[in-house]
Amino acid sequence: MAKHKFYISGLEQDLLSLLKNNNGFYGLEILKLINEARLKHKVKILTRGSLYPTLERMENQGLIASVKSKQEKTPSRRYYTISSHGLSSLILVEEYRKRLSAWRSSDET
Repeated sequence: MAKHKFYISGLEQDLLSLLKNNNGFYGLEILKLINEARLKHKVKILTRGSLYPTLERMENQGLIASVKSKQEKTPSRRYYTISSHGLSSLILVEEYRKRLSAWRSSDET
């Protein structure tokens, strides 16, 4: 069994959160959705050169899974989904951040 990854970068958390409630997205779809959210918050956009190595690393760590889908008239696409390990790791990090935020709020009063 894979060990839970407690530290997840902001990009990894964004990717896991995006995949959490969906049946899978292919790379360019992920890039578009992440960048739409980043532009709304005036955060630096994500490039293919950052996305694909991150997806590969996350898959190697067991946080996500992918399936290659063959297309008749277009190049094949790799669809990414969150794994049970990725979901539980995301939940741990979200809970930690909530506790940290509550602690900071109570410390300010």
